[in-house]
Amino acid sequence: MAMMGLPLMAGCAARAVPPPVARPACGVANLGQLGTSSIPVAVSDRKSLLSVAQALDSAASQVNPDSQPFAFAVRFEHPLLARNGKVPGFVMKGSFDGPCAASAYLALGWGYARGESDRAYAANLPFDPPRDCSAKATAVPSIEAVYTPPSPEPAADHPALRGWSIDFPQIGEVLKKNRAWFRDGVEALEVTTAHRLRLDRSRSVGCVRTLYDRSRGHRRLDAIDDSRPVIELIEAGRPSKRANLAGYCTAGHYLVLDAATGATVERGRYRRCESFAAERI
Repeated sequence: MAMMGLPLMAGCAARAVPPPVARPACGVANLGQLGTSSIPVAVSDRKSLLSVAQALDSAASQVNPDSQPFAFAVRFEHPLLARNGKVPGFVMKGSFDGPCAASAYLALGWGYARGESDRAYAANLPFDPPRDCSAKATAVPSIEAVYTPPSPEPAADHPALRGWSIDFPQIGEVLKKNRAWFRDGVEALEVTTAHRLRLDRSRSVGCVRTLYDRSRGHRRLDAIDDSRPVIELIEAGRPSKRANLAGYCTAGHYLVLDAATGATVERGRYRRCESFAAERI
C-alpha cells in the first residue's frame, strides 16, 4: 500500500512517485469545481476508506510529487448503520497541498461518477471559499468586493495527516456501542487532524452554518495535540425543533474518534442551518 505524507499505517512501504505531469496554473480563473480533469486510480478495495484514500494519495503525487494530504471527507449514498454491518456506496474528497501553495489546495474526488470509480476528478480549490451562495441575495458595497482574490492560508493551518489506521470494521464496532447515539446512521465522516477539524468548525461554508454542543464528561477537542489524527462521524440529520426564520435547520449527534486507536475523543450534538436571508459582504 502507498503512504500518505508519512506512514498511514505502520509497516507501509513508501509510495512510488511517478513522473510529474504538467502542473495547473494558479490564477483565480483556474480554481474550478471537481470534474475539470481526471486521473486514473487503482482502488484495491472499494469498501475500504484506507484503500480509497491511498489511491487518491497516489494520484495526487502525479500532480505534485511533494503533495501531502490533510483531510479526507466522505459522504454516504445511504446512512451507514450499526445494525447490518454493510458499507453503503460513498464518495470521498481528498484535500492535498497543491501547486498553488497558500492560496489553494488540490482536491481529488472519487466515486462521483457511477461506473467510473477507476478515476479521480481533480481541481484546485481556494482555501478561502466565496462567502456567498446562489440561495442568498447579497448586498455588495463595492465592485472590489466581487474580485477580491482568495485569502492565503498558512501551512500550519493544514498540517499533514499522519498515523490514520482505523477503517470500517473499527468504525462499525464503535457504532454498535453507540446505537442510540446513531439511530439514524452516519451520513458523513471526515478524517483530518485535530487542528484542521477545529479550524473547519469555526467556518461557515456558503449558506451553511454548523454549531456544536459538546456533551459533559468527555474530553474537549481543543485539549488534544494539534497533529493528532481524528475521525468525525456525523449522524444523519433530522429536522430541528428550533426553527430558523432565515432558513432550514437539521440536528443530530456527532462523535470524534482517535484515527489511530478508535478511542472516543469527543461526543455531542450538532445543529446545521442553511440560511436564505440576505447579508452584506
